[in-house]
Amino acid sequence: MNIVNPLDLERSEISIEHFGAFSLWQEAKTKENREHMLRAHALRAEDRQPLIVVVDDEPVVAITLSEILRRHGANVTWFTEPLLALAYVASGPIELLISDINMPLLDGLDLAAQVSLLTPSCRMILLSAVCGQTEITERVSVMNLKVKLLTKPINVPCLLSAISEALPGCDEVAPASRLGDAAQRQD
Repeated sequence: MNIVNPLDLERSEISIEHFGAFSLWQEAKTKENREHMLRAHALRAEDRQPLIVVVDDEPVVAITLSEILRRHGANVTWFTEPLLALAYVASGPIELLISDINMPLLDGLDLAAQVSLLTPSCRMILLSAVCGQTEITERVSVMNLKVKLLTKPINVPCLLSAISEALPGCDEVAPASRLGDAAQRQD
């Protein structure tokens, strides 16, 4: 049976059958989220430093950034839903949040504000394709957030440098100058 998300269909295409498929889709999504949270909590239990959380509503971006950081020695988990990431942070502190700004339900700036309330020592790097916009910098200022803003597409050496600045005592993430060495070791 093909599971279809009715939210992806045009209004004229939605039938009563799609609502049954939608409940199956929701059930599968809930199971997937539960399994992902268990894996994320297992990382916390390993107690390696630093614990980095990547949040982006685009799975390809979240997974790719996490894998790049993992290959550079970081203890990292990722989320595509900011509310799940917030629930994870509420269950225990993290050292670094790397989040997209433009996301549904809870944007990256609001997520950062909530994370800073839960874990005041958490450092934050926010990503946006429109980082230069005055509106974003004004919101950061008004919200009194201490964040580093980076522009998408992400330049990996710049991201690694920003992580080194955010976590100065951390030797886990290879510095940008060793980017080629780390990539060669993976081959």
